[in-house]
Amino acid sequence: GAIYDRNRVPLAKNDPAYNVQIVPADLPDDPQEVLEIYNRLSALIDVPATRAAADAAGRVNERSLDEMVREGQGIAPYRPVLVAQDIPRNAAFQIWDQAQLLPGVSVQVAAVREYPSATTTAHVIGYLGPIGPEEEERLRALGYNPAFDRIGYAGIEAFFETELAGTRGTQTWVVDVAGRPLQLVDEQKFKAGISVQLTLDLELQEAAQEALTKRINIVNAAAQRLVTQQGVVIAMDPRNGEVLAMVSWPSYDNSRFARSIDGEYYFNQFDDPLRPLVNHAISALYPPGSVWKLITAVGALEEGVIDPNSILFCPGQLVLPNAFAPRDESRGQTFVCWLRSGHEEVNMLKGIAQSCDVYFYQV
Repeated sequence: GAIYDRNRVPLAKNDPAYNVQIVPADLPDDPQEVLEIYNRLSALIDVPATRAAADAAGRVNERSLDEMVREGQGIAPYRPVLVAQDIPRNAAFQIWDQAQLLPGVSVQVAAVREYPSATTTAHVIGYLGPIGPEEEERLRALGYNPAFDRIGYAGIEAFFETELAGTRGTQTWVVDVAGRPLQLVDEQKFKAGISVQLTLDLELQEAAQEALTKRINIVNAAAQRLVTQQGVVIAMDPRNGEVLAMVSWPSYDNSRFARSIDGEYYFNQFDDPLRPLVNHAISALYPPGSVWKLITAVGALEEGVIDPNSILFCPGQLVLPNAFAPRDESRGQTFVCWLRSGHEEVNMLKGIAQSCDVYFYQV
């Protein structure tokens, strides 16, 4: 299923990926003809035709077409061998056009994830990744195939994995020792996953991220030093709790993980001390700060501690006398308001609106 914002703007969608496979048993008997097929295919998908060609090109760690097909031929010659994944669309069409010149070669279409809003919504949406060994057994029982299926690893992709993924279809065949299908004995139809629409507003999300990064730059410029590189913006509708924007900065580019995990990029993000892979809005520990004033206000009103219209004076600081020396002002403890000049006369509404520290100290 796709993931949309509140206005049906796609935040995660499915695009086609073209995978190339070779059935060893369908290749010609003449080794020279096979080599010609490998060379022709190699030029289209950028996979070395033979071990010698790979070594000559300095691609010593890459497996060649010849090596992959030989291995598959030794196991089950009628079983397709996957030799390239997610090739360019033009290359896929060229292979289809040259089908008569490439016997045994075929292109299969699979679905891959695309994240159009990338870094703007990466922490909310998350990304898909390969199934790890620790999850393999459990997910096999649910119909997943660890060889090619991917699962959500963060955000909405992970939380709604079951709903988005749907139910996979299966076919059970009788095959001979060479892997050649003989008879279809059972087929279970697939059930498409559902799409998810969020309360998030992508335009507001973009504006919030821009405002946050500008504010970080202003703070650093004003101090003429590096004060901070991190921040969070959460915008909610207080009438119903809908999250309209949730920005965690720094972010990461989940589009780099859409088709296959970019290992170097991932580990660079993982090792970054600013922890860009962590959604700091919900996954990090911070003092609650002025948000707690709302809880203080509700408690004070429910307990009748103060009338909301009562006026308290904020001079910009409050001195708490020392309990053991109440008359010695030098031993008192001073608590300051964020506005050092003070908010002066403050009732509860103004105290909340201006986030007056001294008012709530007194409450």
